[in-house]
This record gives sequence, structure tokens and C-alpha cells, in this order.
Amino acid sequence: MVSCLLPAHHLDNKNVQTIEAFSGENLHPVQRALMAHDGLQCGYCTPGFAIEGIAFYERWRAERGTERPTRGDVAEALAGHLCRCGAYAGIYEALQAACAGEFDSEEYTPQRVDALEKVTGQAQYTTDVHLEGQLVGKILRSPHPHARILNIDLSEAAKMAGVEATAALPDRNLIVRYVGQPFAGVAAVDEATAQKALEAIKVEYEILPHVVGLDAALQDDAPDVWAKQHRNATSAAEGATPPGHWNKNLRTSRMNMGGLNPGHAHKVVDNLKKQGKYVHAESYYNGIQVHTALKEK
Repeated sequence: MVSCLLPAHHLDNKNVQTIEAFSGENLHPVQRALMAHDGLQCGYCTPGFAIEGIAFYERWRAERGTERPTRGDVAEALAGHLCRCGAYAGIYEALQAACAGEFDSEEYTPQRVDALEKVTGQAQYTTDVHLEGQLVGKILRSPHPHARILNIDLSEAAKMAGVEATAALPDRNLIVRYVGQPFAGVAAVDEATAQKALEAIKVEYEILPHVVGLDAALQDDAPDVWAKQHRNATSAAEGATPPGHWNKNLRTSRMNMGGLNPGHAHKVVDNLKKQGKYVHAESYYNGIQVHTALKEK
């Protein structure tokens, strides 16, 4: 059962089994398989996958013995359970191996130092840390895709009991350009107080025209979202943003870092083929890099 969708009253007169039932000397074959097949990364979703996998394992073994399930069998059983890191390949392989009886033996030493903590739900994350005097912060985000913030009134929030701090970006003519863009926040003694303070902040908006999607943004009649503020445009680049030219919402770089643009690359390949020269094509894959593992302690 998915706990986030299960009303508590549906558990009346029922036993609840959580990941805590499988730890110490009572590790399940599914947990050993997950560790062996690296069916985990940050580990945030791993206890849920382990419990869901154990439920599938018990059904499968009761009906099919040690017959190896297909990848589709496992994927269907785990459908709807999400892993942001993308460890599905290892998870599926682990469940297939466990159901086939490859991890029935209790003799297994995990290769990853953090694997055991993660498959047993004992790993510590930032949301598990509660320090003495710790405050709860809440961020106020834009409900509009494009708007100018004319005024932010923090006075009501600031004088509420339990609110320790309030803040807003200093530019009172700030323009927000996507739903969810942050521009103010509060810090309070607990989450309920912080939420009430957030709701007490008064904001005056001037709603501006917006576009959604690349195709809409490139239309001739599309509103210029960054009009006269191109220097403030955000960038997803991991380094410095190179000089560029703006044509309404379209930005093109004026720099060539030495690479071949796709059109020129095709011409080079075609010319080589015409000259009878051998052209080799290959796909290469590098290891996964996690740039946003913000959940881990």
C-alpha cells in the first residue's frame, strides 16, 4: 500500500509492516539484492522500493517458486513508484535476482558503505535533523507566470508571535517570470506558524503577458518576456554565460567554442564519404553524475 494515499482509518484492525521489520539479523533477500545490484543511489526512495519489492517477492515465490520474473513483471509490480535518481535498472535486476533465489543465502557483504543504512531505512537526511532552537523557513513564491511586484507588505507577518524573521528581495519592481519563482520568506518557531506568516504577507502584482513553451515563445506575436532586462536573464549554464544576441525571446551565442555546428558536421561527413574515406560512428556512455543530491546529510 502507498502510505501517502492510504487514509489512516483504513488500517483499523490491520497489521502494518514497514521497513523497520527488516534490519539487523533479519535482512530480506530483496534488500541484499538491492545492495548487490546497486539498486539505490541517494536512498530516499529505497525503503519504499524494498517494502514494495518484498511484497512482490512474496507473491511471486508463493505462485511461481524460483522462476525468474521478466523485467516487465517487475516493472508492472513497481509501477507508480518513482526514483528521481533513476536507479530503475539496478532495482529491476535486483528483484529479478531475488525472486530467482540468488540471494536466499544470508552470506552477503555490501560493497557500498552506505547501502545497508539505505535499504533498512536508517539513513539520515536533512529532514531527519532537528536541532535545539531550530527554526522553520518558508518561501513565498509567485502564483503568476509573469508579473511585476509593485509592493510587498511584511508587517502583519513580522509581528506574529513565533515569527523570528521576514525577508523580501529589495527590488520592489521585481519581475517574476515563472510560477513558483521565490521572492520573500519567513522563519518561525514551527511549521504551522511559518505557514500562517507566509499567508499574512500581502503582495500587489501587475499581471504581465506570458508565454508557455518554446514554440509559443518564438512566435512573431509573442510578448518579449525579458524586455530591456536581458542582462538579468537566468541561465542554466554551469559556467559563465558567453556573450550573445537577443531577438525577443530567442538568445543566440556570438561565441564558437571550437565545436562543429550540426549542419557543418553533416557536410564534413558527406564529403568524406564522397572521397571514399571511412567514417566511423560510435556511441559512448559516461558514468552518472548527480548535481542535485540536496536530500543527503
